[in-house]
Amino acid sequence: MVKTVQLDDATYEALRTFKTGGMTFADVIRRLMEGQDPEAFQAAYRRWQEEALARIRSDPAFKPL
Repeated sequence: MVKTVQLDDATYEALRTFKTGGMTFADVIRRLMEGQDPEAFQAAYRRWQEEALARIRSDPAFKPL
């Protein structure tokens, strides 16, 4: 079954740079995900979000609602 994935122009162009030869976008995405543990990926993203929020909150201009 084929699915449609929407990408903004910048993401599409970045992904396109990974294509080579007769690779499809699905091939590229599969290769980028190889060896990635979804749970570890999600945990790293949550840490990144927490760090970004901490930086925002530490900014003197930050005013909580």
